[in-house]
Amino acid sequence: MKNLSILIYLLFYSYCLSQGTENTKETEKLIVKTKNHSKSLGIDLLIKYPKDWILTPGERPHILYNIKNKSKTIYSTISVTDILEFANDKEKLEVYNLDEKSLLQVMVSTFPDKNNCYNHFIEAGHEKAFSPKCEITKIENLPSSLISAYVRNERAGNEVESYLIQYQIPFKTKIITIAFNYPGFKEEKDQILALVFTKSVMNTLVINNLWKK
Repeated sequence: MKNLSILIYLLFYSYCLSQGTENTKETEKLIVKTKNHSKSLGIDLLIKYPKDWILTPGERPHILYNIKNKSKTIYSTISVTDILEFANDKEKLEVYNLDEKSLLQVMVSTFPDKNNCYNHFIEAGHEKAFSPKCEITKIENLPSSLISAYVRNERAGNEVESYLIQYQIPFKTKIITIAFNYPGFKEEKDQILALVFTKSVMNTLVINNLWKK
């Protein structure tokens, strides 16, 4: 079992994040916003993490923020990409001619499912993926991708293992990716708690673009 203090921490904050403002003050949460961020591609979202998490700028392309807990044992990233970034003029025109519903269907069709789940992790650069799961869920009432696996990678000659949970949310031609890494969470009961915590954070997500006329 993973360190007991970490598991208790996840359980406690899963409860706190699930509470409304009447029970938990907003000042007790780290509120992360993407409005006017140089890498947001116009996406205006808000999401809440535990108050003691640390927010730093993302250095890699498309990554807006890195967020980690105080002990640096859990990591999260927020990134935004545009499917048209490398498209030619003809491909862009084809996409622009789609209505909103058709475009959403195309976006969702690119997400991994149970038939190509393992290959998706390998193609994404992971050396091994144990017990991979890929499904379609709903975030802000948008059909979204939810994938998870215990992954193994080599970094600077060392093997690094972690339980990865990743959401991909389509909005027009943009894909919002929010990922969580839990190093060493190999046992199923630890992974279940990690998933509960992740979902409690994701349930605070608001995509303000959806509510703007």
